[in-house]
Amino acid sequence: MLQKSTHLCRIDQSQAEQTAFLHFKRRHNADKYPPHQSDTPTPKLYRQLGTHGFSLIELMVSLSIFMIVSLGALPLMISNMHLNQRNQVRNDSIAVASRWVDWLHTQSWRPTSTSALNVPDVAQAPDPIDSRFQYAIDCTQIVTVPANRRFDCDVTIDWTYRGQAHNYDTSTIIIE
Repeated sequence: MLQKSTHLCRIDQSQAEQTAFLHFKRRHNADKYPPHQSDTPTPKLYRQLGTHGFSLIELMVSLSIFMIVSLGALPLMISNMHLNQRNQVRNDSIAVASRWVDWLHTQSWRPTSTSALNVPDVAQAPDPIDSRFQYAIDCTQIVTVPANRRFDCDVTIDWTYRGQAHNYDTSTIIIE
């Protein structure tokens, strides 16, 4: 009786090896050996619907991972938006300063009288075109020879962004 059971185990083992070999052969040579209905260990309903798509659990897990990664990147995106806005306001202030420098170069610098020079000095005043900015112009005569007067003019643009004061300064020399 012991020999009989040993013999049966050997038969079962060789059948299992043959089945495994057939599965391996079919898996690697799918065009020669198409899969049989009996080879698939899936339920009948699953076989009818096919193996396409994701299950609800897989979608929920992937959505959770995406949300965690997105929440990690959110502060970085917000700080980049604020940085872009601040740089845009700074670029606007540079344009305002450039406009005032151009205006200084187009002015007539001849004195209106012998005692007064026609030099614009403006303390803080709102910009007439862009109300976000305050401008100040300070011109100092650096060469006093009447035929070759020179002025050093400083243009300062001030603005407030998100409660912080910022400014941009530029200088120009005007030769009469």
